[in-house]
Amino acid sequence: MTMEKRSEFDHFIEKVTAHIKSKDAKRLVEQELTNHLEQSSLLLQKGGLSKEAADAQSIKYMGNPAVLGRDLHRLHKPRIDWGLIALFIVIISLGFLPLLAFDDVFRGAFIYRNAVLSLITIAGAVLMQFIDYRILQRFRFSLYFIACVLIVANILFGTTIHGRLLGLELGASGLRLGFLFPCLLLYLSWAGILRRLRKDISFAKQTGLFLLCWAPFLLFIWSMQYMLAISYLAAVIGMAAISGIDKRLLKRFFYTNLFTVALVALAFFLTAPQHVKDRIFVFIHPYGYDDNLGYFPRLIKKMLTEAGWFGQGLETNIHHALPDFHTDLVFPFLVFTFGWLFGIFLVGILVMFIWRIGNAAKKAADLYGKLLVGGGLLLFTVPIIYNVLMGTSLLPITSVSLPFISYGGDLSFFYAAITGIILSVYRRKDVVVPA
Repeated sequence: MTMEKRSEFDHFIEKVTAHIKSKDAKRLVEQELTNHLEQSSLLLQKGGLSKEAADAQSIKYMGNPAVLGRDLHRLHKPRIDWGLIALFIVIISLGFLPLLAFDDVFRGAFIYRNAVLSLITIAGAVLMQFIDYRILQRFRFSLYFIACVLIVANILFGTTIHGRLLGLELGASGLRLGFLFPCLLLYLSWAGILRRLRKDISFAKQTGLFLLCWAPFLLFIWSMQYMLAISYLAAVIGMAAISGIDKRLLKRFFYTNLFTVALVALAFFLTAPQHVKDRIFVFIHPYGYDDNLGYFPRLIKKMLTEAGWFGQGLETNIHHALPDFHTDLVFPFLVFTFGWLFGIFLVGILVMFIWRIGNAAKKAADLYGKLLVGGGLLLFTVPIIYNVLMGTSLLPITSVSLPFISYGGDLSFFYAAITGIILSVYRRKDVVVPA
C-alpha cells in the first residue's frame, strides 16, 4: 500500500472517528473502515480503475464522514445493561424482608447495617463496569497463586467457631478474609487460563491443567467449604465448555472431573463426621430420627404445607423456631411468611436475573468476556438452585446462602463483584474487537 493511499484513507477515517468518543470504539471503527476501504479499492482496481480513482471512489461510497461518524458512534458506544441493574436492585431490596421479623431490639440495627451494605454493594457493582475487564487476563497465574495461598492461610490461621472454619481475621477490624475472595480470584484466573489455552495441548499439559483445577477444589473440601467447592468446579467446567478447546480434550476433562468427583464424594462419605452423615440420612427419612436431628426438616415441611398462597404473616414468630431464617433457610421462611405466590415471584425474579446474565454472555464480543460471564452465571446458578431446592425439602440442609437475599456482607460483596464484572463485559460488547 502506498503512503498516498494510506494517507488518503487515514484522513477520511480521522474525520469519521472525530465524532466517536470511546477510545476502544475508535480503534474498532478504524480497523473496520480500513479493511473495508482496502477491499473496496482492490475490487475497483480489478474492475479497471487506477489506484487513485479506486481510492477516491471507495471513499465516496462511504458518504459524508460526519454523518457516518455519528451513526457509528451510536452503534459502537458503551452500553449499560439497565435491565440487569434493575433486577440486581430488586433482589437486594427483597433481602430486607427477612429482617422485618427480628424483635424490636435487634431489627433496627440489622436493617441499618443491611442498608449500608446494600448501598456499598450497588455502588460497587455499578462502578466496576467502568473498569476494563480485559486487564485482568494478564494476571491469570498470579491470581491463581494468590488465591491458593489465601485458602491455605485461612485453613492454617483462620478462626473456628462451633466446628466451622470462618477464615482469617483482618486485625482488630472484625472483618474476615474468608473463602469467597479466593474463589473470586480463582474465577478470574481460570477465565484467563482457558482464554489462552490452545486447542491441541500435550498430555503433560493436560495433566497440569487437571491438577490446577483440582488443587483449589480439594483445599475447599479440606476447609469444609463444600458448596463453594461445587460452585468453583462447576464454573471451571462451564468455562471450559465454551472456551473453544478441542472436543476430545473437553470430553476428557469433563469425564475425568466427573470420575474424580465420584471418588472424592465416596471418600468424603466414608470419612465424614457422623453429624454430616446424619444430615443425609435425616433428609432421606426425616421422621425416622429423634426430635433433635429431624426437627428442622420436619419444621420446613410443616411451614411449606401451612404457608398457603398468601402466607401466615410476620406475627407467627416462626423465626424463633428457625435460627437461620435470614441466611441459609431464608427461602422457606419467606414462603411461610408471605405465601407461595411470593415464593413463585421470587424464583421468577432470580430466573430472570440468571437469564439476563446468559443473554450478556451471548453478546460478549471476545472470548475472555464470554468466559467471565459464563463462569459468573454458574457461580450464581449453583447456590440459587441448591438453596431453593433445599428450602423446599428437595435437597439436604447445609450451609448455602441465597445470593443477595441471605444476610451477610462478604457474600454480598462477592456477588456484587461478579455482577460488576458482567456489567463491564456488557458495557464493552460493541467496542471490543471480536475474538
